[in-house]
Amino acid sequence: MQFIKKIIKPKAERLVDYALKMQRHTSRRGEYIFIASLPKTGSTFMAKALSHLTGYRYVDLAYAYERNDQNLYLPKLVDAYSFGSVTHQHVRATGPNIKLMNMFSIKPVILVRNIFDIVVSIRDHMFNEGYAFPTFYCNEKFGDLDDTTQIDQIIEMGIPWYFNFYVSWYEATSSNRIEALWMQYENVIESWGEALTMISQFYTLNKTKQEIDDALQRTIDMKKDRTRLNKGIAGRGDAALSDVQKEKIIKMSRFYPWVDFSLLGIEK
Repeated sequence: MQFIKKIIKPKAERLVDYALKMQRHTSRRGEYIFIASLPKTGSTFMAKALSHLTGYRYVDLAYAYERNDQNLYLPKLVDAYSFGSVTHQHVRATGPNIKLMNMFSIKPVILVRNIFDIVVSIRDHMFNEGYAFPTFYCNEKFGDLDDTTQIDQIIEMGIPWYFNFYVSWYEATSSNRIEALWMQYENVIESWGEALTMISQFYTLNKTKQEIDDALQRTIDMKKDRTRLNKGIAGRGDAALSDVQKEKIIKMSRFYPWVDFSLLGIEK
C-alpha cells in the first residue's frame, strides 16, 4: 500500500502544479459560470439560457455522468481555462470540490427546491427520461411497484443525498469557504428574467434586459429534450405525498438541528 501511495500521490501533485502553472501563463477569455444544483431544479434550462446570454460554451466539468456524483474533474477544468464556460452539475461541497473551485476562482450558483415537490418530479423523470439517476439506483422494475412504494423508494433511497448536498453547501457558505449565490427554483420559475438578472449581477456580466429577454426566448425555442424543463409547477408534492411520507422526509432534518432547511420547504 505504501508503494502505491508513493506512485499515485506525486502524480496527483504534479497535475495540480501543472494546473497552477497553466493559470499563470494562459490568458482568460471569460470565466466559469457554474450551477451547483439539486437534481430536478431546472438547472439544464438555466445553464442553456446563460450560455445564450453570455456566448460562453456549455461544457461538462465532471469525468462522467450516470449514476455517480458529478464531482469536478481537474483535466476538464484545465481544458476550459482559456475560454468562458457555463456548467451545471449535481455536486456536493466536498473538500476536493471546494479546493478546485477556489483554485480556479469558481463562484457557484446553488440552486435548490421544495423537497416534497422534488419527489414528484423524480417520479416523473423515471417514466419520461429514464432510470439512470445520480442519487439512488433504479431501473425499469421501478414501474412494477405500486404508486405508494415508488414514492417510498424515492424518499428512502434517493432523498438522503439531497440532504447531504444541502448541508454540505450550507456549511461551506456559512463558514465562508466559498462565495456563492443561493437561489430557489420556486422564485426562478416565477420570473426567469429576474433570475438571470441576479446571476448576471453576481458574475458582473453587465447584461441588459433586452439581452436577457433574447437569451430566454432562444432557450424557450429549443427542443424540450435539450432544456429538460418539465411541469415547472410549485406545490405538487403537497397533494401527491401522504402525511406519513412527508413526515419521513421531515425527520431526516433532525440529524442537522443547526441547519436552516427553509429553502427546502422544511420549517423548524
